[in-house]
Amino acid sequence: GAEKNLKNPLGADFSKGTLELGKKKFDIYCSVCHGGLGAGDGPVAEKMLLRPPSLLSDKVKAFSDGRIFHIVTDGQGVMGSYLTQIQDEKARWSLVNYVRTLQKRSAAN
Repeated sequence: GAEKNLKNPLGADFSKGTLELGKKKFDIYCSVCHGGLGAGDGPVAEKMLLRPPSLLSDKVKAFSDGRIFHIVTDGQGVMGSYLTQIQDEKARWSLVNYVRTLQKRSAAN
């Protein structure tokens, strides 16, 4: 798919500024469904017919950065696009990097 050609321009950028931007967008747009730490347990998740996936699963960990960026940008399944909410491309890549830190944190526990 299209995500194969998407290379994360912030791939190695786990600086405080990048992660703060990613966390800010995650807390506003993602945590309500995916949960504060990405486990798929957000406050509206239990009310949904199709529960949002945990972002900490091996399946999602195996996704390329480009695939996660593509899902945020264009949506997937019942999840709609967040392009209008997160118009800044750098912010969407920062969000990808923040999700990676959540995945690393969960692996360490």
